Amino acid sequence: MGHSGFIAKLEACPANNRLPLRKFRVDKYYVDQLDNKTKHVQIAHMGVIYQQAAVTLVAAAGSDTSFGLPGISRLRSRQPSVEIGGVTLLLYSGIGSTDIRDSAWMSRGWTYQEGFLSNRRVYFTESQVYSEC
Repeated sequence: MGHSGFIAKLEACPANNRLPLRKFRVDKYYVDQLDNKTKHVQIAHMGVIYQQAAVTLVAAAGSDTSFGLPGISRLRSRQPSVEIGGVTLLLYSGIGSTDIRDSAWMSRGWTYQEGFLSNRRVYFTESQVYSEC
């Protein structure tokens, strides 16, 4: 089965209009949890999918997939800032690895494969967006 069969175009994704990508594949909607035969075929291809992805968006906020992406589908916690001479300075709230390490995403089964095999990751946390290449 070709990889295009595993990529679903998701027009409704709010991030779709903000990123220069033509296709999105969203595990939550694509992997049919009720059809074991199809689910196992899809899971067997996950490594290749992550390796070939242009970017993997990681929802590292909230306790489940219904939480959404802070800054995209829901408001993000406001960072302390100050404006000096027309320039806005934001307080950097720490290293992203702490937010990511303590997230529910980090406790899920596919996290290791997703994080290890994806060449580029964008993590959405409550406080910030972090990227890794």
